[in-house]
Amino acid sequence: MLDCLKEKEDPTYRTVIEELGKRMNEMGNHVAGAPGGEEKLVDEYFTTVLSSALGNTNAAWLDLKWTPKFVACFAVTGGSEGHYIHVDAYPSRYTFGGVAEEKPIHLALGKTFKGWEHAWHIARICAEQLGA
Repeated sequence: MLDCLKEKEDPTYRTVIEELGKRMNEMGNHVAGAPGGEEKLVDEYFTTVLSSALGNTNAAWLDLKWTPKFVACFAVTGGSEGHYIHVDAYPSRYTFGGVAEEKPIHLALGKTFKGWEHAWHIARICAEQLGA
């Protein structure tokens, strides 16, 4: 589990996402137990919403306390090739400018060319890190 969640310091979404991205990159070199033995965990990419390519790095929800109702980490088959790993948080309710929202928040996206089993292995690691 991520340190910021273990320490129960009331982290923000930004803190959790930053630590998840850092942890996945640290684990990206070699992880024992990956399908096929010890090999590189993230062979293509793993990027968080804090990357300008994936989202708005100044979104107001990033500085709210980490209080999702639940977290979903899952793998899907890509449209043309490879498999994608999605990491989403489902808050019970949050408010932006007086408007209540209840839709999921996309936290991170990964891609692998190592197959379905490997994609689910990465999703499982994300779920473990987030305490899902």
